[in-house]
Amino acid sequence: MTVHVTKGSVASLEQLATKIRDFVTDATEHTTDVWELIQDEASPYGIIFKAPAHRVGEYQYIQVMMTRIEKGITYSNWYNNSRECKGYRPVNTSTNTYIVEGPNGGPIDIFARNADTLNFSVNKQYSQGLKFYEQGGKITASNTNPKLLQQVKNRYTSSGWQGFELFYPPAYPLLYYPKLTIDDDHPTDWFSYWLIKDRCTLTVVICVLGIWQSISLGLFNEIDVETYAFPAFVAGGNMGFIGAGYQKYNINAHTPTPISGMCADYSIDVVSVSNGNLLSAGKMSDSDVGVTQFAVMRPDGVWTWFGNYKQWYAVIAGYVPQGYVTNYYFPSTPPERINKYNVVYPNNTDIHELVNLYDTTGKDVKMVIPVSMFANDPSSDYKGVIGFVPNNFMLLGKPIRLGEQLIGDSKYLIIPNGWENRLNFYSYYIGVFPLPVGSKETSDSALLKDKMDKIIEKSHMAYLAIYMGE
Repeated sequence: MTVHVTKGSVASLEQLATKIRDFVTDATEHTTDVWELIQDEASPYGIIFKAPAHRVGEYQYIQVMMTRIEKGITYSNWYNNSRECKGYRPVNTSTNTYIVEGPNGGPIDIFARNADTLNFSVNKQYSQGLKFYEQGGKITASNTNPKLLQQVKNRYTSSGWQGFELFYPPAYPLLYYPKLTIDDDHPTDWFSYWLIKDRCTLTVVICVLGIWQSISLGLFNEIDVETYAFPAFVAGGNMGFIGAGYQKYNINAHTPTPISGMCADYSIDVVSVSNGNLLSAGKMSDSDVGVTQFAVMRPDGVWTWFGNYKQWYAVIAGYVPQGYVTNYYFPSTPPERINKYNVVYPNNTDIHELVNLYDTTGKDVKMVIPVSMFANDPSSDYKGVIGFVPNNFMLLGKPIRLGEQLIGDSKYLIIPNGWENRLNFYSYYIGVFPLPVGSKETSDSALLKDKMDKIIEKSHMAYLAIYMGE
């Protein structure tokens, strides 16, 4: 399979989308492997390419779309105006009034900060006039029971406030698409990019302020060619899922009620297992079922999720003056390995600790192992190794440097899981106030993140090696 590569620097994700468009549709570069541009529009429609599928005469539709996320605006506008949220909005009747607690009667935001996002998808069909997330075969998370940040619905009668109810809100339609992100808290004038394409797949890599993100998508190399009609996948990037929460007092309550759930934080260095390359994909979930940054279409046409880690958050009472809890905190818990669901080989175990491989000359040899998917979805009868991700390998061992390297006669782009020596979890301390006599207050919020000494979970060993040709 011929691999085509281009690289350079751009100033924004919007410019990167243009570079992708121009590269994959360059007939001089790709000849018979060229992709056809069939749509080039701004959000919410996006750029769509018609690309070859594995079988002659069949096609896939690759989608790319840049979307701006504004904290306090994007989700609220969608929530208050979309038909999907009609049943969640305030209701007024002759006897009851229900008001959602949030800015101007809207929701509490599920986005943690402002950011640009470049979303990716693969579809079986294309229909003109449909939005990015309305195309046939769209990515959904309907079978994962996502627990987004709960909302408060206040109930009023003629007698006044009658208390509140909690409910999980609907998901913003782009929430579950793997994406590259650059947040406003990490401004940059330019960043490096690499585009690596073959006939049926595309890999996009960026390095922003020393932090790496990568996404691969298209059709993977399936094991059962006859059964697997459309082996689509989108893997990598930053889903940004973290735990979040707030608190509210009910009628005559002495202590508040903690209100929690998931939100999306698109900071390039957000500490979450859902931010990282496809080798270390993970889910923010309290069960083995959940959304990761590795989406795969099953043989029956349903999207499912692969990953090697799961992580959730704790709800912890803060300081207790006069016997009452008045604050709650929502720190992330340490990641756990996923052993019995859909996993990504070979990083589903600690095989990467076997790093000393030598050839007959005694020189240290860095070996690469293909990335494959092992399916064990309880809702599907399709089990076992289903296929391999083209051009993506795991490096056995720690490289001398990141970036382009020769391994044998082949060139690879070596990238870490986000950044070197990263953590997926910071230990925390919840203080108790009033402080004991003679002690010293160390944090106004009573929540300390220790980044240096209390390492709970390292993930920097999983280096991704992306094939760039001979």
